[in-house]
Amino acid sequence: MSTATYLNNRKAVPVYIGSMLIYCEDMSISEKRVIAEASTVSGGGAVTNTAPRCASITLKGRAFNEELPLHNAAQLDSMLRSSTTLTVQYRGLILGRCRILSFTVSDSGLNYVDITVTLSSDSISEPEE
Repeated sequence: MSTATYLNNRKAVPVYIGSMLIYCEDMSISEKRVIAEASTVSGGGAVTNTAPRCASITLKGRAFNEELPLHNAAQLDSMLRSSTTLTVQYRGLILGRCRILSFTVSDSGLNYVDITVTLSSDSISEPEE
């Protein structure tokens, strides 16, 4: 019996961050839980509280704007400085209450700019059916 593995080349996924459209080629999510501990009288440890932290989501892709190629940098800067939260959808995930933590816009003289955006989200879910 033989087994075949098929590798395919996926197209970049269009993602809106606010009103800005990027074609995302790479995405990663990282989350963690914080545990608070206290010492007991007998010298042991006891967990006193636990809490999940916001997820960190990094999107890497390209954006196209022939007339104003670096307009995306100004848009991201405005969103980073705002207290407004965003909802971002990526391949069936809904990333709610997002804030921009950091971004990088790189112009290499082509007809697009490379963009890396790191978001913080306290709500990751799938669409309700």
